Amino acid sequence: MSEHMLNYLNAYHDGELNKSQAQKVERHLQVCPSCNEAYQSILALSAELHEMPMPALPSAEKMAAEIALFLPRNQEPAVKDKIFKIGWWLIPIILLAIWILLFITNIF
Repeated sequence: MSEHMLNYLNAYHDGELNKSQAQKVERHLQVCPSCNEAYQSILALSAELHEMPMPALPSAEKMAAEIALFLPRNQEPAVKDKIFKIGWWLIPIILLAIWILLFITNIF
């Protein structure tokens, strides 16, 4: 095989390839010293990372609270938004008043 499989080595290591792709990478690693060397360095890095102690992480609640400190606060709606909201309430009231006025004037 003349093509190197460098793009597939991490996925192969993580078990993300399907069976036929994994077999193709395995066959290639047997005949390609360059890719085999790259894969061995991935294995060594993985082993070193597994040996490192895990840092103490905050609880989920504490982390959520800390993230919430950086989020923007809910601000009061702008005056324009308040007027628009009030306007929608006034439309049915005004229509009802007009209907009552028309009803009263037609009876008399």
